Amino acid sequence: MSKFLNPSTPFDGGAPRLALLLLVSAGTLGSLLALWRVKKPWLRASFALLTWAGILGLGSQGEIWRLSDNPLSGAFWSSHYWAGVSLVGLLLFATAAEQDILRSLRMRRLHVTAGVLSAVLLAVLGITGTRDLLEIPLSWQKPVIYGCNFEARTCPAPPPASAKPPA
Repeated sequence: MSKFLNPSTPFDGGAPRLALLLLVSAGTLGSLLALWRVKKPWLRASFALLTWAGILGLGSQGEIWRLSDNPLSGAFWSSHYWAGVSLVGLLLFATAAEQDILRSLRMRRLHVTAGVLSAVLLAVLGITGTRDLLEIPLSWQKPVIYGCNFEARTCPAPPPASAKPPA
C-alpha cells in the first residue's frame, strides 16, 4: 500500500524538511512574480525555468501521487501529475514569450503549437483527473477498503445503516 493511500503515515523529515519545502515554495512564488515583472527575454526565460524547476521539485516529493516516474512505462504517459506539470511548463513558456510572440512570426507559430498541445493536455487532464479521483478512496470508504483482502478478493460486510441520519 502506498504512503499516499495510508494517511496514518507521518510526514517524513519533520520540521527541517517542512522549512525547506516552504523555502522552495517561497522561491517558486518569487520567481513567478519576477517573471511577471521583468522585461528582458533572457530574464523572462530564466524566471520561467526557475518557476518550473520549483514546481518540479515540489511535485517530486513522495507525498505527491504519481502513477509512475519511469518515462519508459505506459503509466508515466497516462499520469495526471506528469500531464499537469507539462501543461504548467507550456503555460510558463507562453508567459515568458508573451512579448516576443507579438514581434516574431516564428514565435507566433511556436505559441500556436504550444496552445494546441495545451488543449490536448487539458483534455488528458480531464480524463485522468476523473480516473484518479475515482481511484482514491473517500474518507468514509477507507475503513471498508483497508479491510479488504485483495488477494482473496473479499471485503468485510459493511456496517448496518442506522435508522436516523447522522447529525
